[in-house]
Amino acid sequence: MSWEEAINYAASEFRRIQDKYRRDSIGGITSSRCTNEETYLVQKLVRAAFGNNNVNTYACVCHLPTGYGLKTTLGESAGT
Repeated sequence: MSWEEAINYAASEFRRIQDKYRRDSIGGITSSRCTNEETYLVQKLVRAAFGNNNVNTYACVCHLPTGYGLKTTLGESAGT
């Protein structure tokens, strides 16, 4: 399979999923190791190609316990 065929297949599957389960059924998530620029590109892709705002970063999940611990012990959850 060529790259063009693979990309066309992936795009058709995304369309099929959105047709069956709504436009919001597909989104994007980035790693906490991604740069701001990489995360920006993912959100642009999701908004332009998938037509929704379902974008998040793993940092929200990964660092939630850290924020809770800092808030509980120090009274503030902001990074140093």
